[in-house]
Amino acid sequence: MKRIGIYVFPWLSLFIYFLLPVNDYPWYFRAAMLANFFFGMGMIARIHKHYTVDQLIASHSIGYLLLLLFVAMVVIDVQIIHNKGVFPRTFSCYPFFIVEAFVSVPLLIWLSARWRRFNRLILFVGVNSLLYYFFQRQAYLAMHKLLGFIGMTEASLLGAIFETVGTILILILPVLAVNKWMPFMSGKLRIKF
Repeated sequence: MKRIGIYVFPWLSLFIYFLLPVNDYPWYFRAAMLANFFFGMGMIARIHKHYTVDQLIASHSIGYLLLLLFVAMVVIDVQIIHNKGVFPRTFSCYPFFIVEAFVSVPLLIWLSARWRRFNRLILFVGVNSLLYYFFQRQAYLAMHKLLGFIGMTEASLLGAIFETVGTILILILPVLAVNKWMPFMSGKLRIKF
């Protein structure tokens, strides 16, 4: 029953997400249902790790195909769909967003197996994703202002890459500080009852 529940959980969460009307729910309940879909798919991938992840890491052809698909999807996203909104609200095309995620996550796994020197940074961001999500708006605004000073005010792929990488790097120090002095903010404080 537990195994069946793991397979049903993501699809049930996605069904509930689409069933709920768009409202402001306490604790972003509707958005949590969409996030549960991805968490559940991660649990399924973990169960089948030796069939999925290990084969993915070993295969060059699958990795290059994922890279090609991802680049094509980014171009389609920017040129045609251009998702508007933020995670708790609405995107303009959820099926595309879900397919894009199913391409980009395995691609990230494949790339991290190839670029081992960057794994520490990728793992740091992943482990501290809650803090990155919390602080990213402020760091993004700082990067946007900095790029404005150097004359990169037009929206461009190069500007987006600078903003993304700069935001990740700027947040390393605040995230380390929070982990050291306020671990309860990152969910790393263990309380024993």
